[in-house]
Amino acid sequence: MERVTSTRNAYCGLLAKLSTYYAKIEPRIGEVGAWTALGLDGRQRERSHLIARDLSDLGVNAAPDEGLEIPSIRSIPDGLGCLYVLEGSNLGGLVISKGVRERLGPEIPCAFFSGSGNQTGARWREFGQAIESYSRLNGGKAEMITAAKATFTSLTSWLREGSYGSA
Repeated sequence: MERVTSTRNAYCGLLAKLSTYYAKIEPRIGEVGAWTALGLDGRQRERSHLIARDLSDLGVNAAPDEGLEIPSIRSIPDGLGCLYVLEGSNLGGLVISKGVRERLGPEIPCAFFSGSGNQTGARWREFGQAIESYSRLNGGKAEMITAAKATFTSLTSWLREGSYGSA
């Protein structure tokens, strides 16, 4: 991650790619009712608006979505598997935001990676409890795992494509 957060251009490129991915996957997760199934408010947890704010503050547009393939999300367990990856990334985001600010300065827009700040751990635990409870009551764990793997694969593949700048 250091390579893509080492310069302002690289950081902007990373956010542009993430923005496109989140803008495409978050609505699909909502369409299958994944957040509702967990009893959590997806509007408070979705993060595409945070990336959009960072990009706007940086004067950058989202990346075109040519070639972007998100996993198939046809059911609540599929949506929950995707959410597992996206929600889990919040934890790593705190580490990334610290590194970005150390390398690029404390004024760099970093709302996306800062996520829920000091509430991130508590929100992750709340999510974990909700998904475990759902699984106990409704099953679908194998589908969730498959969807989580597909989400991780599609996201990492999308982020590997293209350049993040070097200036």
